[in-house]
Amino acid sequence: MTPLERVAEHVCETQRVLHVINGRFFGGGHRSTLNLIAAQRAIENLRPELCTLGEYTGSLVCAVSDASIEYNGKYNHPAVLWRAARRLHQVIQQRKEQVVHTHGLDADLVGGLAVRGTSAVHICHLRISPPHDKRESWKAGLRKRLYRYLALKNGTWFIAVSEAVRRQMADYYRLPLDRIVTVLNGIDLSAFPEPTGRDDIGAANTNRPLVIGTAARLAPMKGLEHLVEAAALLQRSGVPFELRIAGSGSLLDLLQQQSVRLGVSDCVKFVGHIEDMPAFYSELDVFVLPSVSTE
Repeated sequence: MTPLERVAEHVCETQRVLHVINGRFFGGGHRSTLNLIAAQRAIENLRPELCTLGEYTGSLVCAVSDASIEYNGKYNHPAVLWRAARRLHQVIQQRKEQVVHTHGLDADLVGGLAVRGTSAVHICHLRISPPHDKRESWKAGLRKRLYRYLALKNGTWFIAVSEAVRRQMADYYRLPLDRIVTVLNGIDLSAFPEPTGRDDIGAANTNRPLVIGTAARLAPMKGLEHLVEAAALLQRSGVPFELRIAGSGSLLDLLQQQSVRLGVSDCVKFVGHIEDMPAFYSELDVFVLPSVSTE
């Protein structure tokens, strides 16, 4: 029996699955978690629930969560980590959760501590690669050792979104590969309308600008400053285009200032948080993913 079949066999026997994720922001991992929960609700003998670590107004995960615990995001602080784990432990016990499925590093650590002393199976969902910088801080080193200790102690199972993530994370945390299963992210294509973008990309004398877009948190790891630089290069080449950047985050002001400085503010549009992503995608001719770190 393969590791995936063993996990599936256990999950099929359970009724309650608690998903845990950081509720203090919203990103692609949150969206895929919501998609996973929606799919699990269609399975007769599964009852998926969602618990957020902290929350912020407007987050979709917070709007649909079944529970939320106080958490300020400072998982490098032992007292913060322990308090959050103690609260999550209480939720697990009160709800009699049989599987705790965590999403993201802080949720993995809090969940790994919280399942101690319970009968719940712990599953971590791995969506990013480990840091590329070999000169990690002492805090990162301690965090890595704690992560590995909890995973081995708890008999944690892992789901990786790609084979590269599976192998890199196994190497980084020194985890046995047979505890990590690769499950590619699924997409419900029925939610996406036919694209309205043109099919003559590269043709001369077109009637409208090329529509280029991306969707991401406006954070350093997303590499959006390079996309704005590329927009300036494209403008100098004489190609008519419009760049749409969907999302919100701490770098909004800096990216807007950069677009003004490079003279592309007229064709670079920051459209903010988008609820209807299928409609956003359908209007693009080109989608760009400029991420530069751990993705």
